[in-house]
Amino acid sequence: MKRKLKSIIFAIILIMASNLFAFSAFAASDPSTGCVDFLNQNITGWVYNPSNPNKSIQVHVYIYRQDGSLVWCTGVTASNFRQDLYNLGWGNGNHGFSFSIPWDTFDWGSIPGYLLDVTAYAVDDAYPYHPTIFNSTSIQNPVHAGSLTWPISDIHYYLYDTTYATEIQNAATNWAYTGCGWNKLLPCDRTYANNNSAMDIFSYSDSTDGNNGYTYFFTANGNQVYPWLPFSDYRYSSINLNNYNISTNPNSPNYVQSVVSHEMGHVFGLDENNNNTSSIMCQAGHGRLADFRGVQFVDNYACNIKNP
Repeated sequence: MKRKLKSIIFAIILIMASNLFAFSAFAASDPSTGCVDFLNQNITGWVYNPSNPNKSIQVHVYIYRQDGSLVWCTGVTASNFRQDLYNLGWGNGNHGFSFSIPWDTFDWGSIPGYLLDVTAYAVDDAYPYHPTIFNSTSIQNPVHAGSLTWPISDIHYYLYDTTYATEIQNAATNWAYTGCGWNKLLPCDRTYANNNSAMDIFSYSDSTDGNNGYTYFFTANGNQVYPWLPFSDYRYSSINLNNYNISTNPNSPNYVQSVVSHEMGHVFGLDENNNNTSSIMCQAGHGRLADFRGVQFVDNYACNIKNP
């Protein structure tokens, strides 16, 4: 009997040891890491596991309503070649992903405030924990204390200078039709009556001014206010573009459009977002990356928060 009991105890020890070894093997493996570079019509980024540098890892994306109910999800393998990752010595560099999100197919009538949350996970079957590489709620754009009192569904702009008429039209259209969700910024187009404008757009040229542009905010009586301060609602704004700086940028006219989009974001109540270089609300001097990609999901989300 004692011999049988010893055999049972020895078998249990072996099982425990094998399980501990298996857990240690998992623990020794580093979790995958990743990043979402852009989120607009497409979601673009990378996923990488330093313990297996040539392995292409899956990314799973989930989109939820604010109440947590699922709207859409998918999973893809991050296997696109990325030269920047290869240059970092990250294996063969095949760790990128980019795919479209079918925003237009969502039932927006069932999405209160047009507000959605997006979360992306790195999913590696060699590791039991799937780290979050993106969560839209953690990178929300800051907004002004003051708000635009002009009806958000009746937005127009008036041009005092038509030099950048095309770029301004493209910027306004991009805000109205972001491609990454709905908002109420309609029609967001040009008016030929300045008393029907929420945005008056001017240009100037100053070689000593380091700004690409700036925006002033006014009450209905024409008094200037500062919307980053409390109790500073405004009726309309003036956007001023520094022709000296923006016309000489090698990426113009895309660069001009991004400057206009940035300033329009201020009119809609968004503040600077220099902690997120993908956002159109990141200042150019802080490394804004959205010059060719326009308004991002985080920008549209903040606009809906500010203008319910």
